[in-house]
Amino acid sequence: MADYSAEEEQLEKLKEWWRENRNYVIAGVVLGLLVVFGWRGWETHTQSMAEDGSMHFENLHVATQLGQYEQATEIAQNLREHYARTPYAGLGSLVVARAALEAGEPETAVESLTWAMDKARSREIQALARLRLARVKFDQGESDAALSLLVRPPRQSFTAAYAELRGDIHASEGRTEQAREAYQAALDASERDTGNLGMLRMKLDAMGGPRE
Repeated sequence: MADYSAEEEQLEKLKEWWRENRNYVIAGVVLGLLVVFGWRGWETHTQSMAEDGSMHFENLHVATQLGQYEQATEIAQNLREHYARTPYAGLGSLVVARAALEAGEPETAVESLTWAMDKARSREIQALARLRLARVKFDQGESDAALSLLVRPPRQSFTAAYAELRGDIHASEGRTEQAREAYQAALDASERDTGNLGMLRMKLDAMGGPRE
C-alpha cells in the first residue's frame, strides 16, 4: 500500500510538473522539428540554386561563344543578383569581363571584376578577379591603381602571377630595381609552383639580371 501511495505521489508530482512546463516542452519539440525539416529544406533549396546557377552559367558561356555580348551581360547580372551564394556568380563575372574587354567596354569589365573580387564565394575567384582587374587598370594607364590592387598578399597559387605583373608595371615606369625584385620574386615562386620560367628569366635579364 505504501508503494502504491508513493507511486500516486510521484504521478501527481509529474502531472503538476507537466502542467507547469508543458508549453516549454511542446515549444522545444516544435523547434527541434523546425530545425530538422528547415535544414532539409535549406539543403534542397541550396542544391536547386546550384543547379539553376549552373544552367545560367552554361547559357552565359554559350552567349559569349556566339558573340552575344548584351545577352551575356544580362545573364551575368542575373547570376549576381539571384545566385550570389553559388560559385557561378563569380565565374560568370570573370567570363563577362573578358567579353566586355573584347567588345571594347572596359568599364563593364571593371565593374564585373570588382564584384567578383569583393563578393565571389571562392577565394580563388577573388584572387583571379583582383589580378585581372589590376591588368585592366594597367592597360588603362592607371599604374598606381593597378599596383594598389597587388599589394594585398594573394593566395599562394597566385604569388608568381601577382609578382610578374608588379614587375611589368614597374618596368613600364622605368623603375628598374623594383621591377628586378618583382621578377625575381615571380621566378622564385614559379620554380616552386611551375610557370613561364623562360619568359620570366628574359624579363629579369632585361632589368639587369639577378643580383649577385
